Amino acid sequence: MRPLLVSLYASAALLAASAAHASDADNVYYSGRFACHSENYLTDWKISKDLTGKIKTTVYYQVSGDSYVRWIDMVETSTADGNVLADEKGNPRLAVAAEGRTIRAAWLKGAPGHECQQFTVTRAETPRERFDALFTALETPAPDAAAVARVEDLSKQVPIEFTLPQLDRQAYMKRYREGMGSFWKRYQDKVVADLSALPVATPADRTVFAETLNTTFSDNLAGLTRNDDYLSAALKLLSASADRIVVAGGQPASDLYQGDATEMCSRFTVLQGVNQGFNLDKLELATSVPFDYWTRDIAERYLAAAPACPAMPEDYSKRLVSQWPKIQERQELIGALRKEQQRLAAMPANAATLIETNNLKPDLKGISTGWGQSDLVARFVEQPLDIRRTEVFDGAVAEIDTIAAAYTPDQPESGKKLDEVCSGLRGLYSLPNDRTKTIRDRCETALEGVATKQSAAAVEKIEAAFVNVEPDTPEAEKALELCQTLPSDMRRNAAMPVYQLCQTKQNALQKRAADLRCNAALTASGAGDDLLDSTILVAKLGGDGNVKVRDLVCQVSERNTKITFETSGMLMWKTQKMLIHHARDEKKPGELVLAPLEDGKADWAITVEDPETKSEMEQQGMTADKLSACITGASGCTR
Repeated sequence: MRPLLVSLYASAALLAASAAHASDADNVYYSGRFACHSENYLTDWKISKDLTGKIKTTVYYQVSGDSYVRWIDMVETSTADGNVLADEKGNPRLAVAAEGRTIRAAWLKGAPGHECQQFTVTRAETPRERFDALFTALETPAPDAAAVARVEDLSKQVPIEFTLPQLDRQAYMKRYREGMGSFWKRYQDKVVADLSALPVATPADRTVFAETLNTTFSDNLAGLTRNDDYLSAALKLLSASADRIVVAGGQPASDLYQGDATEMCSRFTVLQGVNQGFNLDKLELATSVPFDYWTRDIAERYLAAAPACPAMPEDYSKRLVSQWPKIQERQELIGALRKEQQRLAAMPANAATLIETNNLKPDLKGISTGWGQSDLVARFVEQPLDIRRTEVFDGAVAEIDTIAAAYTPDQPESGKKLDEVCSGLRGLYSLPNDRTKTIRDRCETALEGVATKQSAAAVEKIEAAFVNVEPDTPEAEKALELCQTLPSDMRRNAAMPVYQLCQTKQNALQKRAADLRCNAALTASGAGDDLLDSTILVAKLGGDGNVKVRDLVCQVSERNTKITFETSGMLMWKTQKMLIHHARDEKKPGELVLAPLEDGKADWAITVEDPETKSEMEQQGMTADKLSACITGASGCTR
């Protein structure tokens, strides 16, 4: 009997010229599965020729899902009962027979386990060709159901690592691990995006949504839950879907519930196949309803169906029963949180709401959230309010502009309201940075606009109040009082121009009053224009100077002192007297004499001839030459 594998190898060698990889050209590969008792094995066979021309078959096998690989190098021998593969010690290990492109095989001695069943292996491409085909499928940018089916088909019999050429093993296995991870992540992202895009507003919408969700779970649950992170993401997707149903007015217990016992068992079998670890949350994926929305009916139907499903351990039913009170308590808490969310959502979209609720923060008084339940507040209150929070913020910003636009000087209360609103909004600590900046900028612009209107109106009133006003009159009093009261209620930047104008007007009024007092003093002095326009010598530290008589009369009048002039004698004996009257002094006025000067420094010099005046000056330590400086307040006034 001609050796079977030698014939297979010879016929395969004719195709060697078309092999994709030169290093695989001299090898023939078969692939398949077998079962021993309760364990399933993957197996890859490599038929090759050594340097002596001897045909050798290496049988690789590993438990499905395990990374440990075993292999046996064997050669074919012919017996009366047929062809067998024997190990290096000559022990027959496998009986083999050809059936087209397949080989039927049965373990003889040294089987991997007990009760190993007969199996077949099928002619396969080289391991690298099989991996390359899988890599191409894994690179699908946005995997759909067809792409998933292709990857799952190619992944059913991934080549065993040791069948690869030694120099390719690390690179190929690394690419395989990374490719599988990124593919299923892209698929999961696409599932989330596709479901999120489906409407749920109407019962018909929710029917389509549920069909899509359940089809996805039924067809691709293994890929969506391939590790703990993926399982968490799938549970999160289910919760988000149920929450959307509720917000739209539906009921997840009826809209999403997958109540078919066979399908539930099938899903649970898949989940247990991915990870046999205990996780009660698997019941959510098996039924398409999160525990947050389970009803008594769903729980009882599960308890009734579980015993008939071999994949559902009794522990799950026991745990569900023990956890049922806590599931109900959590549902009551969720109901209270939803009421708070609805209360906040119903508030008007304006600044008062934004300030009062501190950006729609929930009031949790009377709502008891235990340890580990803070996520419920975010899920059932804060996140559902994201859109409404934006609407309230936009309403508050629009209100700033509305108040500012409505401001008129004859209705100043709107200006105060704007101050109050902006003060409250700028005091919020929970707004994102970009919104805080928007509030700050918008308030600054609005307040500056109001300030401009306030300033313009106030300036107009001040200007009108001071028109033709004379000092020390009721009109002057009213105008000055207006300068005190009008800007007092204005913001600093608005009041500043008003204060500046008032200062200018007050200075002008004071100057006008001084001019009137000066004119009165000049009239009362009895001097003519010639005398008033003449000058008197004034002693100064830097040298003598002079002052006009007119200026001297006005200066001393500001110090409650009056100067009058008298003339005595005639012709060359004529004497020009200057009398100093102190308002609070009832004594005789001081009597000074203006003596003509010829040196050009001034027209007159002050002298003293009156005995009483001389005596008083001596008592004060005053000399005649410095008297003029003291009268005018010049720097030469020293004792």
